[in-house]
Amino acid sequence: AYSNKLIRELSGVRKSFFSNDGSLLLLQYPSKVEVLETGSLKTIFTKKIKEDKNLEDVLIGNKNEYLHLLTASGWPVIRELETISIKDARQVFLQKITLEFPVLANNNSGSLLIISDFNGKEAIIYNALTGQQAYSIEGDGETIRKLGFSPDGKWLVTPSYRFEPTK
Repeated sequence: AYSNKLIRELSGVRKSFFSNDGSLLLLQYPSKVEVLETGSLKTIFTKKIKEDKNLEDVLIGNKNEYLHLLTASGWPVIRELETISIKDARQVFLQKITLEFPVLANNNSGSLLIISDFNGKEAIIYNALTGQQAYSIEGDGETIRKLGFSPDGKWLVTPSYRFEPTK
């Protein structure tokens, strides 16, 4: 049964989503990320983002044990992918990202991360726990807005947009 009862007001939240199993709720604010237990809404993890960085995207990965943060700073823009343990706030890896407009996704198990360039030039698949590049896929040059793995992790879909002028 669903309820429309307001459990907790979430003002200032830029993005929110549940973990794959529904046990965690992730809240992305402009300057921090908060992870809550779904049942109790108790905060189990908070990560503040440095003032000179902009949080572009965040994912929960690998059996709800890790957060993957995509940040940007400076001009020209420097992007970084950081993986952090939710349990002990330990940084697992930090990887510089050279893609111009990255889009971030992970497979259902959380073992793989994929980052694609919004302009469709390239998609890079990383081992989510080591930060090592596993694969690189050349894109078709079309605008990529989303990425997704099949439930078994064997397929990757990258829907893109092609704008054709109308007559």
